[in-house]
Amino acid sequence: MLHKLHLLRFMPLIGMVVTCFTLQAQEEPKDIWTLERCLEHALEHNIQIQQAELGIAQGELTKLAAVGAFLPNVNLSSFYSPPVGTLIGENGISASGGRANVNLSSGLVLYNGWQNHLNLRRAKVGLERAQSGVEVAQNNVALQLASAYLNVLFQKEFLRIAQFNQEATGRQVDRVQKLVNAGAAAESDLIDVLAQQASDISSTVSAENGVTIAKLALSQLLLLDGDEAEAMDVAPPSEDLLNGVELPVTAEAATSFALQHFPEMKVADLDITDAYLAVDLAKARRMPRVSVSPGANSSYFDNPTLPSFGEQISTISPNISLSMSVPIFNGFGIHTSVERAKVGVLSAELAKAQTAQTLAQTVEQAWADARAAERTFEANDRTLEAASLAMTNAEARFEAGAISALEYADARTRLDNARINALRTQYDFVFKTRILDFYLGKPLSL
Repeated sequence: MLHKLHLLRFMPLIGMVVTCFTLQAQEEPKDIWTLERCLEHALEHNIQIQQAELGIAQGELTKLAAVGAFLPNVNLSSFYSPPVGTLIGENGISASGGRANVNLSSGLVLYNGWQNHLNLRRAKVGLERAQSGVEVAQNNVALQLASAYLNVLFQKEFLRIAQFNQEATGRQVDRVQKLVNAGAAAESDLIDVLAQQASDISSTVSAENGVTIAKLALSQLLLLDGDEAEAMDVAPPSEDLLNGVELPVTAEAATSFALQHFPEMKVADLDITDAYLAVDLAKARRMPRVSVSPGANSSYFDNPTLPSFGEQISTISPNISLSMSVPIFNGFGIHTSVERAKVGVLSAELAKAQTAQTLAQTVEQAWADARAAERTFEANDRTLEAASLAMTNAEARFEAGAISALEYADARTRLDNARINALRTQYDFVFKTRILDFYLGKPLSL
């Protein structure tokens, strides 16, 4: 199993260049971001999450409307009709014909096949689904951030390797130059070392660009502006990054946890519940609808032969009506609605099965990827150890004049490749184990 020595092999290499990074940090103060801080910032500012949260607001409004359906509606209306011409009363006196009316009406559904109750239940299910949708969005963003964050760490380590190689080659250039000046080495040896130095400088520039691009990708995910993105830097990984990492023997535990607790499965279950409620609602349209409509009205006639405005308007005429409608035939509308709702149930159940299958395959793939990354890292770690020993031997032989600068450069190239591969597979292993831990319900952290 991997242990702390795997990571410590990189420490001498990192330590040789940490001073220059410290000086750079002093010259250009950085705003250090941990992975946890990145996740907290994204939960507050990420647009995908904000869009998902709008679904909760919509769900609250839908629930409020469903509750309101249980309450009576109350409406007040009035109208005034101005006089048109004159009217002749019984006593022969001319009178105007203006008229006003005030009407208060209400309506309350007493029974409609429990549709109001079903709508309220659907609204609650929809609200719960929206809340789970936010969790899905948060998980997706968390995985994206973890990948981008680890890529920054990898690119920074890659840059440190390039800088270390450039410094080492610079020392060799100085040494070979002195040997050439003393006539103890051929001019071709100096040319070969200078060519290696030029290659190392190019690698350093390329690595610096890699860091810049990786930071840009992370800052874009965090929605940082220009100044914030420029000042942003990531916290270095802990020294025990690989300590205590132990993969489960199988993916069963992670798969079981994900299928029971991940919000994707909860959304799928709620979709099935909603589909069954839709069937009940469609069937409820076959039931009678009973409603009561109480009300009251008052009128005023602009006629001098009638009582005053106050006397007329204070005369209120109450009324109440009870109505019932029974659906008998509506062109198969209700029947087709019920059948469509039943199809919706089947579709939701299949969607849940597909979600479970996809999630299980994702977890199993994550476990397989982590296992493969572990083996690849162990193999590359052994390769690095061998390349380091070969390089030590090549340095001694080169200094003794037993090999040429070209042979020395070949040994350096093999060591560089071994370092890069070991570093790449280390971070690949770390990322994939963290993803597997995520599916086991553990928070993402470094």
